[in-house]
Amino acid sequence: MVDGKPVSDVMNPVHGYVYEGVSCFNEKDVWVVGHKAISAPASLPTGVILHTVDGGETWTSQQVSANDVDIWKVSFAGARR
Repeated sequence: MVDGKPVSDVMNPVHGYVYEGVSCFNEKDVWVVGHKAISAPASLPTGVILHTVDGGETWTSQQVSANDVDIWKVSFAGARR
C-alpha cells in the first residue's frame, strides 16, 4: 500500500524462489515464505523466510534449515486473520 492505495509489483527479493504465504501485519511489516523454483540451482536451500519492516525497501532472509521439507501457504501469527 502506498498512501492507502494497493500497489501491484512483482516481489522477488531472493531469486530462485516462488513466494507464497504472505503475512502483512501493517503497511510496513511483512513476512513471506518461498519454496525453491524448479529452475533454481540445486545448491539453493529448499525454502526461505523473508521479512521487511520498511515496506519492502530492504529484506532480511533466513534459510529453512531442513532440506527435507517444503513450505508454502504459511500464515504467521498476529497477521489479524
